[in-house]
Amino acid sequence: MGRRFLICLILVAVTLVTYGQVIEFEFVDYDDNERIAANRAVHDGLTWQAVRWAWTYTDAYWQPLTMISLILDCQLYGYSNPAGHHLTNLIFHVLNVLLLFCLMVRMTGRDVPSAIVAALFSLHPLHVESVAWVSARTDVLSTAFGLMSLLAYVCYVRRMKFVWFAAAWLMMALGLLAKPLLVTLPLLMLLLDYWPLGRCQDLSHPVSGSFKWLGRYRGRCPVGIALLIEKIPFLVLSLVMGVTTIVVELHGEAMISTYRVTLVDRLANAIAGYAWYICKTVWPTGLSVLYPHPNLPGGVPWTSFQLLGAGVLLVGLTVLSLLYRRHSYLVIAWLWYLVALLPMIGLVQAGKQAVADRYAYVPQIGLFIMIVWAGADLIRRWSINRFITSLVVFMVLMGCMVVSWQQIGTWKNSQTLFRHAISIHPNNSVILNNLGNVVAGQDREEALQLYRRALSVDPVSAKLHTSYGNALLGFGKVDEAIYHYREALHRDEKLQEAHYNLGTALSQRGEVQTAIQHLREAVRLGPNHALSHYNLGALLAATGDLSEAASFLKRAMQLDPDWVPPMTALAWLYAVYPAPELHNPIAALELAVRAAEISSYQDAGVLDALAAAYASASDFKKAVATARDALRVARAAGNENLVRSITEKVGLYRQQKPHVPVDLTP
Repeated sequence: MGRRFLICLILVAVTLVTYGQVIEFEFVDYDDNERIAANRAVHDGLTWQAVRWAWTYTDAYWQPLTMISLILDCQLYGYSNPAGHHLTNLIFHVLNVLLLFCLMVRMTGRDVPSAIVAALFSLHPLHVESVAWVSARTDVLSTAFGLMSLLAYVCYVRRMKFVWFAAAWLMMALGLLAKPLLVTLPLLMLLLDYWPLGRCQDLSHPVSGSFKWLGRYRGRCPVGIALLIEKIPFLVLSLVMGVTTIVVELHGEAMISTYRVTLVDRLANAIAGYAWYICKTVWPTGLSVLYPHPNLPGGVPWTSFQLLGAGVLLVGLTVLSLLYRRHSYLVIAWLWYLVALLPMIGLVQAGKQAVADRYAYVPQIGLFIMIVWAGADLIRRWSINRFITSLVVFMVLMGCMVVSWQQIGTWKNSQTLFRHAISIHPNNSVILNNLGNVVAGQDREEALQLYRRALSVDPVSAKLHTSYGNALLGFGKVDEAIYHYREALHRDEKLQEAHYNLGTALSQRGEVQTAIQHLREAVRLGPNHALSHYNLGALLAATGDLSEAASFLKRAMQLDPDWVPPMTALAWLYAVYPAPELHNPIAALELAVRAAEISSYQDAGVLDALAAAYASASDFKKAVATARDALRVARAAGNENLVRSITEKVGLYRQQKPHVPVDLTP
């Protein structure tokens, strides 16, 4: 067995042992549900419709390849099986560990330092978020293509064949489609040209064979300029994706304005952020899913001492790498860290985070190279005992493994994740709100307290007012809920959820016309929100506008084909409404039968609609039999009002008369 193959086996083993527990984890209510569990677009797996959706869907970024990978997971494992989705993330992380090892060996020819860099990449606690969080598929997937691009680029440099250059370009393009933050890859290639590839040793050297495909740049040309020209195809990719990302963030209103976070504040956070990642690399404790930005609600401003210390650290490391520039790896690895982290450092602020663990996934490679290669040089210079060296490396890796194991455990489910985050940052309004949403179905009182805490931190948040209104509505406090929904819309008139919930609350208070207005706005802002279409259709039916009601109920069914309520409501309309444009006994029967099958013939309301559909089709024998089944289920459920209603209808069916009245109030 070859030495390198054995190293690969060990890397795979330690990665699987550390991260294997994620297979038992749930989706977390932090993008996972929105992207997968509650996203109808991916539920059917790999279809042309799903692929088209992936290419048009935008969140904070345009990332169609990541969305397609989630669709493939649904095809393989199902949308409700988190184990499979976690497994895919883990597989990509293992692949990245192996790719990094192969890349380092291919570039440097040094097995042991390359293995240690790969092991640190595998086990460092800052990388837990990228692996244990299904929605961080962007990180592991884009990094896989990024590392493959660099490997192809190294092959191009070694073999001077254009096919490898094209492969590197293609892999970078795929990586950008997975996550646009890979835009710095051409600059990383330039750094690798200097070390360890050694292509910049003589800037006056004639252009070598590797540049001849540039045609008119043959002959004498500074190698540095030729290397830059060589990267133009990659730089074009970066430019296109960079512009696309900014447009998407502006369109999606994910970008934070300079009014809320000034340029000075962004620069201060960038300086502190660079130092923060270095400190967490050395001492990875207090890790969390969200670190509130110091200039946004819930954040703690950086102190002058922290900013001064960060500046001294960054300047010191820069000076150190320049003083020892004969050790080329110091300068290049340091620049790798600075350049790779630049898109995520917050100069263009998107989101409410100051820093994020997942942002270190690629940049941290530079720090690992600095540490490992400098350590190897010191060991060689000072002739440190090999046993002591091995023991130190083993202790460091074991420490990373233990801390990562503990950090991975916080991602077990939404509650463990959010409660851990609040223990780190008690005034994190976003996480307080998320935890409130998670516990609302189990402990509404705790949810109410969490929303109050969140509102005390960020009283102008439209989403928090909406969440608080939802909790109040759950307690039957309709008037208070309406107040907070209106407050939410005062802060953000485009918040679809607030319009929908306000419409629902107003309908409960009897203000039907105003409720319809807000539900119409909810449909406009959220054209794919099935609940808005259903409730609007039901309210319109209650006011007698049955034709328009039918159109909204149909749309609700299109958005969620297996959802029983709109199916049942539409069956009622087709069955009992006599106007020619709506009355359709055959369609009513088809819908009612399907609704009954989905509900396993155990929903009294659905069976009631099925009986009405049979009566509409003049099959009164089946109508009576089905109505009796509905009576049985309704009695078992203790629903006396429905029992009385069905009993009256049974009498009509026995007289061979269909049921005429309709009540679709939600």
